[in-house]
Amino acid sequence: MLKTKKSEAELLELYNIRKNDHRKLRTKKATTKKRAPEKASALLNQFFKDEPEALKKMQESRAIQSWTRYVGKEAAKVSKAIRITEGELLVYVSDPLWLHQLMLLKNQILNCYRREFAQLKLRQLYFKRVDAV
Repeated sequence: MLKTKKSEAELLELYNIRKNDHRKLRTKKATTKKRAPEKASALLNQFFKDEPEALKKMQESRAIQSWTRYVGKEAAKVSKAIRITEGELLVYVSDPLWLHQLMLLKNQILNCYRREFAQLKLRQLYFKRVDAV
């Protein structure tokens, strides 16, 4: 179809180059591993690495949010971790029976917090009876 042998040879060469590029691209895609996105907590820790007070506040926030995980869903329905100040965690409890039960489990809960949030140096866990959580 082409008028000259030279243009036909050039076209064949270009086709072979394109074919090789396509093959390289396919093997590169197959061998390239997708990176998982970084966790937001890791990014925040990196961003605030020179701000110890901000890091402490983030740890306190994580500790308060993990209350449900430590006491379970049923106890979390009637209790709520409120704040951490000077190594003391304050928890509001609306049911007197659960208040008593949580007081009995106080040392176990505190040990769990100390293991996971050692940098907070929690010393005490206080429960306060309130009407509603």
